Amino acid sequence: MNSAVEHLRRFALRVPITFGCVTDDGGHGGETMLEDRLGLSPLKGIQESQDVLRGYPWVTVCSARIADRLGGVARLRESGAFKEVEELPTGSVWWRATDRLDDYTGEALRSVFRVVAPALPPGRPRPYVGREIGRLVYEDPVVDTV
Repeated sequence: MNSAVEHLRRFALRVPITFGCVTDDGGHGGETMLEDRLGLSPLKGIQESQDVLRGYPWVTVCSARIADRLGGVARLRESGAFKEVEELPTGSVWWRATDRLDDYTGEALRSVFRVVAPALPPGRPRPYVGREIGRLVYEDPVVDTV
């Protein structure tokens, strides 16, 4: 997993990307787990990724506009939800929720969800065959975090 993190970081340091991530629950078609469970098109997610966060995986890179919408880099750091938050030279913002992917569960996951909720698409993710799978909070960010 560290090589994936290093690869994303090297790329994000050179290219202003609007969404990038390292996780273990994305889809094979490019969709994030959030997009999949909300029934959203990954193409639409890509097109809107300057303003709408496609998910909140363990390591995430988002656009400067999304970071501003969430209160800026300082606010993200002060939230205590992330192990690491950094504004990159490209303007994109990098965050890592926990030291290890395996630790990104429970309260760590919920803390990130609460902080990024204002930038998430609305809707309650659907369980998969009656089970809540992936690294998601199965709540509507608009309704359940007000």
